[in-house]
Amino acid sequence: MELTEGVYENIISKDVEASIADAKRRGLVCKKATIDDAESPRMLADYLVDAIERKLNDKNESTTSKVDFVNGILKAAGVEDGEKIVGGEQMLTEVINAATSIERRNGAAEERPL
Repeated sequence: MELTEGVYENIISKDVEASIADAKRRGLVCKKATIDDAESPRMLADYLVDAIERKLNDKNESTTSKVDFVNGILKAAGVEDGEKIVGGEQMLTEVINAATSIERRNGAAEERPL
C-alpha cells in the first residue's frame, strides 16, 4: 500500500513497514505510537480477522480444509476444546419441537399466531 498524507491507525506489519520506508524515501514523516492496552484486544482481533478472512476467501480450498485451518488457529491460541468446530461443513440453522418437525416433514405446517 502506498502511504499518503493522512491519519492512520494501522498495525505495523511487514507490508506496512515497507510502505513506511517508501514514504520516508519520498520525504514523508511517519509518526508511530504505542498501541493502548485498552485498545489492543480490539485492534489485534480486527487485524487477525482481516488476515484470516483473506485466507479463508481462497476459492481453491474446500470448506473442510478451511475448518481445519480455523481449528488449527484455535488450538495454537490455546482456546478450549469446546470452541473447536466439530460440525465439519454443517451449521446449526434451527431448533424446533418434534411435533413441528413432523408437521413440516409431512407438509402440514400452518402459520400460527405468536
